[in-house]
Amino acid sequence: KPLSVIDILASGPGTAPPTERGALLMVLSKKLTGRFLRQDLGRALVRLRVPDVYATESRPSFDRISAGLAELEDTHPGFSFRLTGTVVVVSGKVKDMIGDLLKSLGVAALVIFLVLAVAFRSIVIGLISLVPNVFPMAVTAAVIVAMGWPLVLGNVIVFSVCLGIAVDDTIHFIASYRR
Repeated sequence: KPLSVIDILASGPGTAPPTERGALLMVLSKKLTGRFLRQDLGRALVRLRVPDVYATESRPSFDRISAGLAELEDTHPGFSFRLTGTVVVVSGKVKDMIGDLLKSLGVAALVIFLVLAVAFRSIVIGLISLVPNVFPMAVTAAVIVAMGWPLVLGNVIVFSVCLGIAVDDTIHFIASYRR
């Protein structure tokens, strides 16, 4: 349930509707109203609490709220409405980071192939080296999907670390094999 200046006015004395109790704002403490109303900036704030869920779960709700706010702007010219806050910003940034990390894993696999193919002077060994590097991550991704777990930042970071370990082991194995 959102909390705004209207809720503060509704909790005050009297029977008039909250929208007609504007004079009450002058009487209330600035400390109380300052959290919801900044007359000097021409801003009003509506606070709401959201459940602590993964960014992938909260993002659709934030997108629906933003679309509703855009409709409000269309029906009330001269007013602007914006969805903001730590949770909103973080959920968007986490989604971007996960996408960027996944792209970088793909680029890393390509670079690994090229470097190992050049280092061992064999395209075949470069292709063979992809199997032990990509296979563990593919199996882990399949388990995550099969279990219905969301792809979170921690999983993608673990993929990056595992790729580094797998590459190191692959280089040692191929070098020993060739020797």
